[in-house]
Formats: sequence, C-alpha cells, structure tokens
Amino acid sequence: MRKILTAILSVLCLACLCLAAAACTGPKYYKLTYDAIAGVKLDFGEIKSGAKVRDGYTVKFTCTVDENRVTGDPTVLINGEDEYPDLEGVYSFEMSRDTEVTVSGVYTINTFDITFDKEDARIKYLDAKTGEELSTLEGLAVGTEVSFKLDISVYYDRASKYSVLANTTVIKPDAGGVYSFNVARKTTVKVSGLELEKSFIERKDSGNGTQSSPYLLKRPIDLYVMADLVNNPFYLGRYGMAYYKLTADIDMEGEQLFIIGDSTSSSAVFCGDFDGNGHKIYNYYIKDTIIEQSEFTTVFLPYIRFVRHCGGNNRGPRENLRPYRRGLRYKRKRQQIQQNVCGGRNRRRGSWR
Repeated sequence: MRKILTAILSVLCLACLCLAAAACTGPKYYKLTYDAIAGVKLDFGEIKSGAKVRDGYTVKFTCTVDENRVTGDPTVLINGEDEYPDLEGVYSFEMSRDTEVTVSGVYTINTFDITFDKEDARIKYLDAKTGEELSTLEGLAVGTEVSFKLDISVYYDRASKYSVLANTTVIKPDAGGVYSFNVARKTTVKVSGLELEKSFIERKDSGNGTQSSPYLLKRPIDLYVMADLVNNPFYLGRYGMAYYKLTADIDMEGEQLFIIGDSTSSSAVFCGDFDGNGHKIYNYYIKDTIIEQSEFTTVFLPYIRFVRHCGGNNRGPRENLRPYRRGLRYKRKRQQIQQNVCGGRNRRRGSWR
C-alpha cells in the first residue's frame, strides 16, 4: 500500500513540475523585420522592424509607393513568397516563425520633371540667370538646384500675403527675390494667396460715376475693372455711360490693357466720358485682331484699341488724355483717329501731345 501511494505522489510531483516549467516558459515570440526602401513605405503601425511578435498574432500592414520617386511594379514578399492585399489594400499574416517582409520590382527614379503652374493667375516664372520664362524643366537630376524669380502682374496687390509652393513646401525668396530648391522628386511650383488690388469700385472717395463726381482712376487695376464692368452684359451698359477721370499717370509695366467696350454684347460699348486730366497710360500691350487689321498704323493702334466704341449720343468720351506707349507721343492724324473711333463730335479741353 505504501508503495502505491509513493508512486502516485511521484506522478503528481512530476506533473506539477511539468506544469510549472510550462508556466515559466510562456508563449513563443518571433522576430519581425522589414526593409526600408526610399520611395516605398511599409506601415506596420506600432510594430517596429526587429521587434518580437507573439506566436499566432495576426500582423497587418500597408504598402505605399511614391510614384514620383520610384517606378516599376511593386511586389510584397513574406519570407520570399508573394503576398497580396485584401480589397482595402491591407496585407496580413500570422506569426509562426521569424519573418522578413520585403518589396521587389521597384527602381529609384534619378531624374524628375519640374512644372511651373500659373493656374489662372497673371504671373510669370523667370529663370534667375537667363530671365527666360519657365513652364517645364524636364529630366533634372536629383540634387539639381532650381532658381527662379516671380513676375507678378501689376493688377495684383504685391503686398498681399501669398506663398510660393514646391508641391506642399513653402519656398522663401532670398534678398534678391530669388526662389530656390533642390530637385528630389517630381515637383509642381505654384503661387497661392495672390489677391487683386482694390479698384475704384472698392476704394473710398473714388466717385460715383456721375458728371459732378466721376470715377477716379489712378492704378492699372482701375482700367482692368473698368473694362470688365463696361464689357459685362449683366450691367446693361450702366458703366459704359458713366464718367471717368484719370488722377495719375498709369504705368502698366508691360501688362495687357483690356479693351473698354469690346462689342462682345450689344451693351458692351463705351459712350460715357473719359477725362484724361493731362495724364498718360503707357507701357502696355493689347490683343485685338479686329483692330490690328484696321487701316491705321501700329503707332496709333494703342489709343484706338483702348476705347474702341462710343456710339449713342456721341458725347466726347476722352478729354485731355495723352496716349503714350514706348516713348511715342501721338501728334498726327488726331482728328482722323477721333472721328473713326467715336463716329461723331468730340470735345477736348487740352491737347494730346
């Protein structure tokens, strides 16, 4: 009997020792590693490469490829075997041994294109060295420095808070107004936050367009807005019959001068009063194929195009205005130009010199 009890106790002790050993050993852990490739991101959440992961744990991760930095058809490998994502682009597997995740089939791009995007803004990107306008630079090697200046239209408020972006990175100019960055990927340069200057419509003390209180024009934006208001059929010719007066010389800085009264609608004509007040509008260009085919020489075209149509009661639309362009002052064919442009009588309280 004693022998039997001794044997039973021995078995129980052995079982307890086994259970204790098992309890001390605990679950198994395996090492998870994954490669870091430039242009390819493996996102395992909080699991870092080289971490120990419990046996049976389901590991989930995503693979993102930056197509601006690498090319090819990426394949995810788990311990050398192809792995495919689910419909949501998530890869998953259970840990059962030391595991290595790699990506194959992609190659680093060593050259990139740079695009200078104007969007709808009246701006130019100019090469900092040559002054040539930039639109696209193709095949630039990684590390190449791109330098340019920004030419902003005189219609904008150049003191407004705008930003120059290379993709999403803000670029700051140096003391000479030069913007620079080094090529690292496919890049789009653009300007954000530009605002037009306030025109005579928005400024205080700029008149109301009547004979006793004409609209006062002194900046390029005033001519831009005047053309827009006169040509817009929404206003039914209201601004085309108003009174205007220049209060300063206007330097357009090479910008386009838009036609005031472009006949794009029946109301898009100017039959108001424009008092030049002895000032000049200069340093501009105009696009108008109809006028360019007229009988007048290019010397007189700038003035003809500026206010093309008068019509109506033929009230003199311009007084004491000195049209001026590239240093030329218009003396010849004065009456002929007035008669052909306005189609009738014109009042002048000064000279064109």
